[in-house]
Amino acid sequence: MILQGAYLLLNIIETELDKLMKKTKLLLIPLLILLAYCVPIELDNIEAFEYTFPGLEAPEPLPDVVLVTPDKAVVTTGEIKVPQKAEELVTNVVEAIVADNISEENLTLIDSISELAPEVTTEYLIAEVDDAWIEGVLNGTIAPSPEFLQISNEFEDNEEFSALLSQFELPKIDGIVPGGRLQPYSPKSREIVINPVDVKGNLRIAALVGPCKEAADELYTANVDKLNNEANQQETKVKADYNIIRNQVNADNGALLISGAEAIAGSVVDLSIFGIQLNDAIDKLDPLVYDDNVRRGLKIYVAAFVLQGKSQINDWLVVFNLAATESLAKNLDAVRIAEDTILGIVKSNLKLALDDQKTKYIAAVDDCHNQGAGG
Repeated sequence: MILQGAYLLLNIIETELDKLMKKTKLLLIPLLILLAYCVPIELDNIEAFEYTFPGLEAPEPLPDVVLVTPDKAVVTTGEIKVPQKAEELVTNVVEAIVADNISEENLTLIDSISELAPEVTTEYLIAEVDDAWIEGVLNGTIAPSPEFLQISNEFEDNEEFSALLSQFELPKIDGIVPGGRLQPYSPKSREIVINPVDVKGNLRIAALVGPCKEAADELYTANVDKLNNEANQQETKVKADYNIIRNQVNADNGALLISGAEAIAGSVVDLSIFGIQLNDAIDKLDPLVYDDNVRRGLKIYVAAFVLQGKSQINDWLVVFNLAATESLAKNLDAVRIAEDTILGIVKSNLKLALDDQKTKYIAAVDDCHNQGAGG
């Protein structure tokens, strides 16, 4: 009886426990539903939130830069001119071949010239000063003798006689004869150093590590890359444009050298023609009308004229080559200065744009606490 009573009691307890468990399960269902409704929607959809940064969106393109073409140095080639007084004398002597009419003024001048270098004989002058000697001295194939150099020096020292010699106008750069006074302008390049923004620096907002800051970082980095790319493209174009100008400067210098060589060669021909024309006229003068003293004076003049012309040709070569060299350096330096100036403007514009982006970036991250789950 006792065992039966105990068994019955256990059955009753088990039955009641089952009923209690079923009631508990029924109560848990609405509790879980209630808890689900209490969770904020933002927590469930936090990754889908789109952060906006109005001040940091789409930076303005960098300003266009205008190419500055530097002024080129103006080079005058130089020239050798036969003075009018010499032209008139030669014309008078040539006409005298037919008319025997050398003017008294010219005869007096010729007689004065004949007194130069008395130790040099008339026979030597008449024999040596011929067309071949004139051409040879001027083209550099004949070296003048000491006697002729003495004649030339004495002739040049006489102010009245030197007015009959060819006049030399030296090559110039921008109106100045080259030779040490022209110093290419070479200022030190002022490079603008742009320090990239360190977004991991000691900023007050560095402690923010949420999605909002990450979004700002991404946009800021993209904007900086865009601006840097624009600046690189501008710099590449500027360098290419100035390389074209630089190549043209070199080409112009080559053309200048050619024109100078042609001008000098032309003057050699002109001086030769003048000297030979006068020398031929001297040889054809009637010896019965004009004595050897006239021929001596005119031969001295021819020798002095040719040697002076040769000296001028030599100086011309030196000064012209110097002018070409200095003008090239001056022009290339001007191109470099102009290029550096424009590249400096590009860098300055980039720095201003990057500084602006940095300011907007800091403001955007500071404002993260007002957006979504950023704070």
